[in-house]
Parts: sequence; structure tokens; C-alpha cells
Amino acid sequence: MDNRIFLIEEYFYPDGWGGAQITRDIALKLQNSGWNITAFCGSKPYIKIQNNLDKDPRREGVKINRQFVPFKSNIFFLKLINNFIFSFQIFLKFFLTQKPNLILVQTNPPPVILVASFFSFIWKVPIVIIAMDLYPDVLIKNISNKYKKFLSKYLTKPFNFAYSSATEVIALGPSMRNKLINRGCEFNKIKIINNWATGNLEVVRGKENKFRDKWNIFANNVILYSGNLGVAHEWQTILYALKQSKIKPSDLQIIFISAGNKVNLAKQYSINNLFKDSVIFKDPIDYELLPHSMGLADIGLVTLRKEFDGLVVPSKFYGYISRGIPVIYIGPNSDLSSLISNHSCGICFKNNQINKVSNFLKNIVDFRFDIKEYSLKAKEEYLNHFSSKIALENYKNLLSKYKKN
Repeated sequence: MDNRIFLIEEYFYPDGWGGAQITRDIALKLQNSGWNITAFCGSKPYIKIQNNLDKDPRREGVKINRQFVPFKSNIFFLKLINNFIFSFQIFLKFFLTQKPNLILVQTNPPPVILVASFFSFIWKVPIVIIAMDLYPDVLIKNISNKYKKFLSKYLTKPFNFAYSSATEVIALGPSMRNKLINRGCEFNKIKIINNWATGNLEVVRGKENKFRDKWNIFANNVILYSGNLGVAHEWQTILYALKQSKIKPSDLQIIFISAGNKVNLAKQYSINNLFKDSVIFKDPIDYELLPHSMGLADIGLVTLRKEFDGLVVPSKFYGYISRGIPVIYIGPNSDLSSLISNHSCGICFKNNQINKVSNFLKNIVDFRFDIKEYSLKAKEEYLNHFSSKIALENYKNLLSKYKKN
């Protein structure tokens, strides 16, 4: 069978995580563009949702090859075991598999990049790495300081070799591209393709919204954080600012619909320091309910710790602006802050600018921030520059040169 792509990513359909849905969209686009896709993924979802039958890629001919992973856990050590077991299974399977025409590998789990790079060399087939996150940097920042030097010494060179020897690398923005160049990757090998919003892009507001009453959302203004709250993200600035502002929950509520290892810390701080019902925490929801969860939001929140600029680009930004929700970004100068400023679809603050964020929250309550104007601009900019149609066409065009006629 000609024009075969091995697509490798631990989380894939029917996973409810937005990142897994992006991978599914890529697989479907390429399958319908004349490629034959085999997706190598894990057996346990990042976010399990019920009845996720939307856009089943198998109906279009995509083959799914699942690898056993033993743990469903956010505990770092257990995730690390999953990473190595998954990657080792890929290693064994590839030895017994006829080579494809192209390897397309995402950076999850990180060790599989090295496996894919090895087989690209052995098979003499092109490899394209989609750098959703930049490793080993993100991995190293997850561990205690006493192990960082050791792991950095022994992991940096193999990963740098994988990136530099790849046929092409897809980065999510200019900062990530610059970091790849610093790792020895040639400029002309790096292509920038942004992520996009997943799920139903409609919003349901008012009395028709299923969550407003159920979750006791009653404020005049609502800020929504929808997505992972993990090691790359911060919650302190927004919650410290809310405490300083002394705004009552009738005027402003913040909702975290989130998983991740920082959720419990943010929740405990809110219980101990903020008005009851000022901050509400909910688990991730079924993708089909996104119109209702997004329909609660007047403003969407994105955060990034300052040391993660260029290593990750939070995709929740696209989820907000695709639905006409303006963004408040808290983090370092980054690809994301540049996008928000250049396209006028939100407002940016640096980490720990508590006074400025507190004043901004007061401006929202006092109607001195024109949410409607930013909302219209956000939706317009998404459709013109960041939609899935644009990004997926870029994937199709980029990989078309590897296809056999």
C-alpha cells in the first residue's frame, strides 16, 4: 500500500482532550487527501468522555493501532512509566512492520520522538515532528532540582539530534522556532502551523445554558479558564488579584473547568482566601457540552509560567476566540501575547502583575472594558487567520511533496 503515514501520538480518538481531537483532525485531513494513515496511540484516554462518536476516523479508513499503557494518572512518575512502555512497544512493533512512506510524530510521549527518529534512519524514510511541546525541556521542568542537571546532561543531546536530523519540524510559533534553531535545527526545516479550536464552536447563553443554574453561576461577569492547569500554567496572579480587588461574586466569578496537577492548589487557595462562590472548579466536560461551558464566559483566561515561553503554546486561546470570547493572558512576552496584541482580541499582563490585574478586574465590573468590541474582533481574527480549515490545508500542502504519484 503506497502513501502510508505512521502517525504517532499517545492520545487519539475517542479521547475527549482537545489535543487528541487536533490529532484526529490531522489524520482525517491527510486520509482524505490521498494518504493511508495508521495512528499509533495509547489505550487510556487523557480525558474520558461518554458517547464520543463524532468524526470517527475509522469510517474514513484511518487505522488505529493501540498500545497498552498501565496507568491512568496525573502522577508524574506513573506518567513517566507510561511514556517508556508506550515508546518501547512502538519500538518492537516497528521492527515487525513494513516501513511507511512517512513518519509523522507528535511530542507525546517524549521518548517516542527518539524511537521514530531511529526508524526514520533505519528505514531511510522522511520524518516530520509536530512539536506540540518542546522536549526534554518541559519534562525536565517537571522534576525536582536535584535530578535536573543529570537528566539535562543525558537527554538534551539525543533530543537535539532528533530535531536537527528530522526532515521537517512543525512549530506552533516563532518563539518555539527560535528555540529549535538553538538546538541545531535549520531554519528552512521549520514550518509554523498554529493549532485550532476543537468541538462545536457555537455558544449557548442565558436560560438555555445547562450549567448556569446547575453550577450556581450568577455573576454579572464571568471569567472562564477551560483546559489543563498543569506545570506550564499559573493560577496565582489572577486569584491574588481577585483577593486584592475585594470584588464580590455577584459582580465577578471565575470558573476553572480543568484537570492538571495545579488544580488542587488553586482550589485550596480559593477556599482559604476568597469569597464563597467567587471561584468555581469543575472537572472537564463532554466535548458536546462545550457550547454550554463556553457560553458561560464573558472573558477567557490563558496563563503561562515565564520559563515556558517557546516550550508550549496553550491551545485554549483558539478555543476562546473561535467563539468570540476575548482573552486575558497572564504570562511572559511570548508567541501568544504577540498574537493577542497584534490581532486585538484581548489584553495581556505579565506574571505577578497583581495590582494591574486587580485594577483590570475592577474595570470589568465597572463596565470600563468593552467586552463586545473585543468579542467581535476575536471571532473575526479567528476566521481570517487561525481556523482549522487554514491550518489543516497547511498540513496537507506541507506533506504533499512526500506523496508518491
